[in-house]
Amino acid sequence: MDQMQLELLKEFVKNLKRDPDTIHLPELIFFKEWLVSLGANLPLPSKPEPPKGETKPEPTKEPEKNMDEEKENAMRCNCNDINVDGVKDEESRSFKENCTEGEKTNEAVIDEEENLKLLITDLPMEVIVHIYEFLPLVSRYNASMACHVLYEAFNHPKLWHAQRLMINGDVLNYGSKYFGNCTRTVPNKVKHLVKKFGKYFQLLTIQVFGHLGKLQEWSSVLLELSQQCRLEKLTLVVGKMTTESDLLGNPPKKKDMDILLSFIQNAFRIKHLDIKSWPLFPETMFLADQNIFKALMKNTKLKELEQLDLFWPYTNLMWSERQPILPDSNMVLELIQYLGNLKKLGLRSTMLSDALLEALASSRRSSRISLIRIFVTYAKGKPEYQIPTIKSLSWKRLTDINPDFHVECHVMPRLPSIELGNMLTLDCPLSKITFLQWSRIDDQLMESIVNKFNQTLKTFEVYCDFKDYDETLIKMVAECKYLENLVIRSCSTHCVNVETIKKLAFWRGTRWVTFQFDEKNISFIAKPQNIEEDTVVAKNENGEYFLVGMHQFHAEPEGKERRMKCQELKESLAVILGQKFISRNKAIIIDRNSTV
Repeated sequence: MDQMQLELLKEFVKNLKRDPDTIHLPELIFFKEWLVSLGANLPLPSKPEPPKGETKPEPTKEPEKNMDEEKENAMRCNCNDINVDGVKDEESRSFKENCTEGEKTNEAVIDEEENLKLLITDLPMEVIVHIYEFLPLVSRYNASMACHVLYEAFNHPKLWHAQRLMINGDVLNYGSKYFGNCTRTVPNKVKHLVKKFGKYFQLLTIQVFGHLGKLQEWSSVLLELSQQCRLEKLTLVVGKMTTESDLLGNPPKKKDMDILLSFIQNAFRIKHLDIKSWPLFPETMFLADQNIFKALMKNTKLKELEQLDLFWPYTNLMWSERQPILPDSNMVLELIQYLGNLKKLGLRSTMLSDALLEALASSRRSSRISLIRIFVTYAKGKPEYQIPTIKSLSWKRLTDINPDFHVECHVMPRLPSIELGNMLTLDCPLSKITFLQWSRIDDQLMESIVNKFNQTLKTFEVYCDFKDYDETLIKMVAECKYLENLVIRSCSTHCVNVETIKKLAFWRGTRWVTFQFDEKNISFIAKPQNIEEDTVVAKNENGEYFLVGMHQFHAEPEGKERRMKCQELKESLAVILGQKFISRNKAIIIDRNSTV
């Protein structure tokens, strides 16, 4: 039952308290009978109702008198015996009384109907603003023209806290004759919104599609916004991440970069800076007035920054450039040493070093770091994309100064298990590890994770190829006592046996916070016990050879039978886990943090 239905129910109960006779209305007979069945004592109606089955007696009609007799009787009567004026006054008085009672009855009925109605303008302003957040801009504007209450909600500062500006940059940075002369116009609605509501922007995302360039039309709008907004979080998605192929083209012009750097230079209360992409050309990185990190360190008010994310991509996309141009570890170290109030840090693995962890553990810092998120970037044979080797002592220093410190790791490329182990050493307090779609996981890597991080691991997510690791998965859940979030959304089919899923669910029971399995990952066919794990071709009872994987694939139930088995699994797991599954994106999901 949503909030609006609750408000209507409250109004209905208030009306019943004001007028108890309402419960006896014919329209509410179903509600009255339900209350009586519960043992409720209802007040008797002020006007007794006729019992069921009885009809009101019709008034008996007097026999009509003969008109001649009436005339004769009237002629015999003495006119002095009849008070004509009194009769007229009495009739007029009774008529007025009847009309007044009728009007009062009609007014009472109208009042009751009006009291039962709940208009959107009767809702609290916070609720109306929350409804507005689900509407597109055009619908918000049209609604605001209805009345002053909705207009006031349209101008509420909370409605404009989070905004995204999307700007079309250059398609190419090679000066193409087809795209080089294209103009970048600013929509009029953006101009009006920035002028009227720009001072309310607090969570701002600036996204430039293509390459940074041709921002002349946007310059006045963005400069005005950078001077008046009071940002708390700024997200910069300035084109795609720079790669070696982009270095063959033209770098962005200084005047275009100055427009975006003005948000860094004019910021005075930002707590979270998220740089997802930024043009990193050698020509600009060595110029102090075009280097975003130098501009950040020139603003003394940004020393209070609490969270910094450097080139951390949108992980829901499962992809990022494999070999992007990134700032080196020395530049990142200089920046981290300047930002002494950081509590959360997200960065690429190539930026990590022992010196950076030592700087974060320094006693001169005003705040203790509580979280480091690492996005693994790796390319075989290229030194600049190798996984750094981190000493266990460096991790231990951070846990010593803050016992709540933890590390989250997202793995996108395929890399040797030993490489990842050199960075995530024994004393690293790893609490979450995610293998994205194009990564790789095997038994050896899973064994290493279990042996090293069984006292700290809380979340394990797999979106890559995952096949025949049932025993290792059971061992992980058994030994990692703090594991409470398990997500298997692999691109493989039939990779986890149904009995394994039941064992995993039973091992934690109601302590699972997140428990997700893609339906295509579930296998309802048990593996033959006489066939080894790595066997590709085997011989059946008739002496015929067959492909093991293909045989199991075709033996799986399909269509209606598979849907029925999945439903049976959901029902049995719901009893174990104490919560029903959410059917979403063809997956069986339990998420106790979800509001769905």
